Amino acid sequence: MLMINDLKVPNVPIWKYVDDTSIAETVPKGAPSNAQAAITSVENWSRENRMKLHPGKCKELIVDFSQKKHVFDPITVDGVCIPVVSKANILGLTISNNLLWNDHVTETIKKANKRLYSLVLLKRAGVPLMDIKNIYCATIRPVLEYCSPVFHHALP
Repeated sequence: MLMINDLKVPNVPIWKYVDDTSIAETVPKGAPSNAQAAITSVENWSRENRMKLHPGKCKELIVDFSQKKHVFDPITVDGVCIPVVSKANILGLTISNNLLWNDHVTETIKKANKRLYSLVLLKRAGVPLMDIKNIYCATIRPVLEYCSPVFHHALP
């Protein structure tokens, strides 16, 4: 069994879910970031366990509400500079750098709308209403309710 729990970098928690690893850090005002040390630790662990990292799938999301924005050194994975993005999708939840839920709600609406059209086609085909309701509950409702305990309180 491979364990990533032995990676310890001060003030940098590391979460692993199946093949996704997330690293988070709170950087106090004027302090340096330890993110590169955490990345290097993950790189070394991966190398020791004969696993390959994909730098092209890595992203850096900076959440900074200060007036004077922090300037951080670029983070690299296997010598490749990681791009800074304004939003990231983590296990189906879209998190933006301003911590608003607009991007997540927009993505959820897009997914649900694609599936809603199938209900129209089923109704036209004469499928019984109870079957359409079951299909809605099985395919559309989970999309709308996914992660709702996380963001529902923040919606206007």
